[in-house]
Amino acid sequence: MKNEKVKTNMGFTLIELLVVIGIIGILAAGILAAIDPLEQLKKGRDSSKRSVCVEVFNALTRYYAVNGAFPWTSASYGKTLSAASADTISSLVDRGELKPEFMKGLPAGANTAITINQTSTTAPIYVCFDPDSKSVSREPTTIYSGTNGLTGCEPTAGLTCYWCAR
Repeated sequence: MKNEKVKTNMGFTLIELLVVIGIIGILAAGILAAIDPLEQLKKGRDSSKRSVCVEVFNALTRYYAVNGAFPWTSASYGKTLSAASADTISSLVDRGELKPEFMKGLPAGANTAITINQTSTTAPIYVCFDPDSKSVSREPTTIYSGTNGLTGCEPTAGLTCYWCAR
């Protein structure tokens, strides 16, 4: 009998490694498609804008309940927060409805992205923003802001849709 050394192969072949790397790549691509990180970032920005809208709407509602009028003299249609800050926001801050640091704490771009709408002095108010994310655009509370007031909206109809606190 000859004393032969048996050589055992302890590694993987190149084909096996390529197959495993390919499978991992396919799984990673599927997970990224399901998660859609850009959509998640957009939803986060929309959540910030939504909370600002609700806060401004509630402040305006409280102001109206105490004073019997809104802090403007004529209808406010499509006025952004930055344009409204001189009169509306400062009135809300002076009356204690908003904190003095309110405008400083807004998310980036929210002061120009959020609008206060009222079609006439007796009409209800809407505090709106144009959502970035697809999921917020498709919510039933998302409406179209046109010259005839605020109506239902289908984002696929080519119209600009807004989410409004009302």
